Amino acid sequence: MDRWLERVSGIAIAAMVLLMFALVAARYLFSIGSIAGQEAVQWLHALAFLLGASVALRADAHVRIDILQQRWLTRTRELIELIGLLALLLPFCVFVVWVSLDYVAASWS
Repeated sequence: MDRWLERVSGIAIAAMVLLMFALVAARYLFSIGSIAGQEAVQWLHALAFLLGASVALRADAHVRIDILQQRWLTRTRELIELIGLLALLLPFCVFVVWVSLDYVAASWS
């Protein structure tokens, strides 16, 4: 599953870069802009970011300051990790749901 997520994230990044290059070239060379293309770049960026974050979380490869963590017992490290996830990830998820409720309601109306 992780390899699949990594591949999709990599494909999204490559597609985002190519599309952004094409959009910039079209804008400056031909004076043609595309709002749909710009939105596609944003969606590809979100896809790559969220998939990459999930892969890093599963692999325990996310960035952290571990100066103090090196000295702690494994049980203490796991407890601190759990508290950190609950204190940071859960509020972020609640915030994303709260902010997107108006957009979802507008889309379905």
